Amino acid sequence: MTKTVVVTGAGGLIGRPLIWALADRGFKVIALDRDVVEFSHRNVQSYAAELTDIPRAHAILKSSNADALVHCGAISGPMVSNDNPFWICETNIRGTANLLEAARIHEVQRFIYCSSIAAYGPTAEGPIPEEYPLFPTNVYGASKAASEHLLAGYRYQHGLEGLALRIGWSMALDDGLHARFVKASRVD
Repeated sequence: MTKTVVVTGAGGLIGRPLIWALADRGFKVIALDRDVVEFSHRNVQSYAAELTDIPRAHAILKSSNADALVHCGAISGPMVSNDNPFWICETNIRGTANLLEAARIHEVQRFIYCSSIAAYGPTAEGPIPEEYPLFPTNVYGASKAASEHLLAGYRYQHGLEGLALRIGWSMALDDGLHARFVKASRVD
């Protein structure tokens, strides 16, 4: 049986190439973004959906019978909307909460959250261990840390299987990174 994966942030630097990688590997992909993003691939269906639109999230997850949700959608980066911190919180935190609740209700098996190294705040040079304390110094980083904590709450309280990937600077994704994303989502 073909697995179905919903990917938010379909037009983004991570979402778009991830959708192609999943579709090329035979997954049915439901691509979501604020505006419809066109994909000329038979395994991809694209829809416009705001992360804060609760009824839309429920309708899409219910009709798709999704096995996994990869949440790449967000106000991306601390340099975007720096002068509108409420919009960052509304989109990143409330949008994540909406998707987590819809995933719980519609029994999505796995929730992958694209977080950011901005959740750490200032760090020393070199590799950062996963257990390094989160001390974000901007609203974007705080929204990513808060969303990670929401995911953990849903995991422990409701049994929603999920993980957060703290992604650094993303200029382009090579196929090796696509493969690691697919493996991390355990839908392969």
